[in-house]
Amino acid sequence: MTFSGFGVYEITLTGNVTFSTFSGNPGYYAFIVIQDVAGNHTFAWPGSFVNAATVSPTASGSLTQVFLWDGTTAYAISPGMVFP
Repeated sequence: MTFSGFGVYEITLTGNVTFSTFSGNPGYYAFIVIQDVAGNHTFAWPGSFVNAATVSPTASGSLTQVFLWDGTTAYAISPGMVFP
């Protein structure tokens, strides 16, 4: 199996978000999820994401996590780094 993909995705939450699906080439993907200045928004990962961390509810807080995507399932390869 060859992994040639790497992508970084960043989102700033301004309301509750449900991330329903993900597709792409197999590879590594980093996700940065940031709360806006109001905070307290929820972020739901797709069911295909294994061991995904919970986003900090703190205003301007963030979560950074890296996953290995095999084309079907995204496996967390790092603990989520949550910054309040």
